[in-house]
Amino acid sequence: MNAQNFNKASGLKEKTLSVKKSASFRYGEDVNLTCGDKTWTKGKIIYTIWHLNLIDKTCKIRRSEGDDVNECLDNKSLIKGQPILHIHHFSYRDVGNYTCECVFSGGAESYIYSVNITAPPNTSSWIEKRGNGRVAVCRAERGSPAANISWTFTDNVTTETVRWSESDGLVSVKSTVDVSAHEDLQNLSCIVTHPYWDKPRVIVPALNASLSTSQHGSVLYVTAAISVVFCLALLFWGIIKLYNLRRRQNSSSKYPPEHYVEEVEPYESYVQRVNSIYNSSRDLFA
Repeated sequence: MNAQNFNKASGLKEKTLSVKKSASFRYGEDVNLTCGDKTWTKGKIIYTIWHLNLIDKTCKIRRSEGDDVNECLDNKSLIKGQPILHIHHFSYRDVGNYTCECVFSGGAESYIYSVNITAPPNTSSWIEKRGNGRVAVCRAERGSPAANISWTFTDNVTTETVRWSESDGLVSVKSTVDVSAHEDLQNLSCIVTHPYWDKPRVIVPALNASLSTSQHGSVLYVTAAISVVFCLALLFWGIIKLYNLRRRQNSSSKYPPEHYVEEVEPYESYVQRVNSIYNSSRDLFA
């Protein structure tokens, strides 16, 4: 029985108030949806019924005097004595339309809630090789609402952004940008903003496995090339040194060193003269 039929059957003056609302709740928080803005006292509410049209099911929760029914059998329940639906640990499965009817002494109220979720996306970023160039990729997956992605660059660049909805209504976003060969990857980062976070998330792209292997191979190649050049230069220097040494040795064998020859004859002549004078003097005084 709806509120209007109940009012007619009970003889109450029809005072049904229908209100439409939109609400968005953070993932994991406890939520209260109230069927009206009144503060209720015990015995004033005749019955309350909630109709739920969710992502993966439809169900209803009802309370009246001596009759409680909960067809949802999940994390939802009515607060005792109040037309308030409590949702524990709000998640993706709780997104949908909630319609309530509350009949009380003197009238009835009806509310329709369009309920969404504010869910943080899963973020990731990396550099991958594409053709002869490099591409930076940044993803913010399964968030609600869609995240916003930007890049830190000093030059003007062209980015490509793609959005798609998941089967459960969550949204994923991917942004790509070409990275030039001379771009310093240390200055490259992806910035993701989302209403769930108080501050933006800054992500430094990781090297793709193939690109990392390629760059590692390039480093090894350059290192090996430098080592070979160094060894060849060292070998050439050794050959030159050996050649010069043998040349000097050959030159020394052709021209032997001169030895000092003592001049004996002038000394002997001198001795002879001294002896002749000595002999003449001896004969004179003999």
